[in-house]
Amino acid sequence: MTNEINTKEDLLRLWHEDDEFRVASRRELLTNELLELPEKFAENAKQVDSQLKNMGARLDGVETRLDRVETRLERVEIDVDGLRGDALEGKAPTHLCQLLCDTLNIRRVQVIWMPGGF
Repeated sequence: MTNEINTKEDLLRLWHEDDEFRVASRRELLTNELLELPEKFAENAKQVDSQLKNMGARLDGVETRLDRVETRLERVEIDVDGLRGDALEGKAPTHLCQLLCDTLNIRRVQVIWMPGGF
């Protein structure tokens, strides 16, 4: 192999075949920032991987807490439904009287006695 360069094809051949020439050419053509870029990229990629793993662990914790909140919310909904039922039962005599008045065209209904309550 000859290192004589007469044409651009000779230069390209030397570039592809001679590793030392390629490294030396890069050092001459590129700035230090560009030469250090692959190493910096690898370091940043490690940091990003670490942060993603940390975020994954934190999201698992959030998911667990969200499941607990969802369970508690379901219990609250059941309790609220029960309270609504109790409230309706308490209002039933009044509403029933009004319904009777409206339906039977009666002016006034008064509840005198309710055995056992509503």
